[in-house]
Amino acid sequence: IRRTKDGMLEAPSYHDIYVDPTPIEENLVNTLRSQAAEEFKAWKKARMLKDNNERMRLQGHILGLIQKLRITSNSYYSGQGIVEPEEVIQNNAKVEKMINDLDRLVDRDPKKGVVFFSQFTSFLEVFEQVIEYAMPGVEVINFYGSMNKEERDAAVERFNNQRNPRVILVSLLAGGCGLSLHHGSRTVCLAEPYYNPFMEQQAEERVHRLGQEEKVVVFRYY
Repeated sequence: IRRTKDGMLEAPSYHDIYVDPTPIEENLVNTLRSQAAEEFKAWKKARMLKDNNERMRLQGHILGLIQKLRITSNSYYSGQGIVEPEEVIQNNAKVEKMINDLDRLVDRDPKKGVVFFSQFTSFLEVFEQVIEYAMPGVEVINFYGSMNKEERDAAVERFNNQRNPRVILVSLLAGGCGLSLHHGSRTVCLAEPYYNPFMEQQAEERVHRLGQEEKVVVFRYY
């Protein structure tokens, strides 16, 4: 077990990675931001007029736009089903950076495994197709909330016990706690920041836990 001299588990190594958007992505984000700003002006007006129905309607719409902005920061192909992976790599700066890093990280991990978290299964479904296209020979394992207990248990067992190159794609809300993946990897990737930093800490602790024999490395994408 990797411990410091005082007996504590050795701290992970953190790598914060900032990615500049492509012009298409920047234009799309600016459009969504402008829409949200206009809706917010209308929301403030409805609040002043004590129009609660309109205020609640606008509030839901604004939150939806914020969520769309967050998903778009990963890939605006999210939710489109079957995609052309090469096209996604060419058009999404973050995806291009993450897939290039992932190709290197799988080889560097002593157990040949990487744990990849995202809040959005719609993005993970796109990224799975990109991995299968760009990284032939690397197995992709899913851990989503929509899977039943038997399917989730089988995914964890397969990831922890195999030593062939592999990536497990984990929904942050489904696998952020109560999950042990330290036997299969020392490498954690977080696709995007979360509102609550404790959720990110819970995610990294799926790998950074007692029994881990390697120094854990965490990559956070912004």
